[in-house]
Amino acid sequence: MNILGTFNVLEVARRLDIRRVVFASSAAVYGVPLTLPVVEEDPLRPTNLYGVTKLAGERLVSLYHENYGLEMVTLRFGNIYGVGVFTRWDTVIPRFVRLGLEGKPLTIYGDGGSSRDFVHVWDAVEALRLSAEAGGEGVD
Repeated sequence: MNILGTFNVLEVARRLDIRRVVFASSAAVYGVPLTLPVVEEDPLRPTNLYGVTKLAGERLVSLYHENYGLEMVTLRFGNIYGVGVFTRWDTVIPRFVRLGLEGKPLTIYGDGGSSRDFVHVWDAVEALRLSAEAGGEGVD
């Protein structure tokens, strides 16, 4: 779905002369980071199918920019959480909220040294909106 869906969006944008496409990628394209924090220039070494499909989507986006001149923006999101986000209740943020509301202890697995990046859904939406509307080369 990721690769074919991305291709379909890019084709429609090209055919309808849409000025800019914003691609929602993932930090999964980095795989297991060599150092923290991860920076954009770090090697892309996805370790699962999801990361591979997101990296393939990034490559498609680049090809459409190079071959057709479409303006492209790619955002690499961490784990998105918040109201309206489809997720299982066993992922960390919903689980911690549920357990906290129930007055139960929070369980940390492993040695506690793991690190994950989270972004609230409203912040992700705002980043997508700003990227779609911005002019110029980049958006900070």
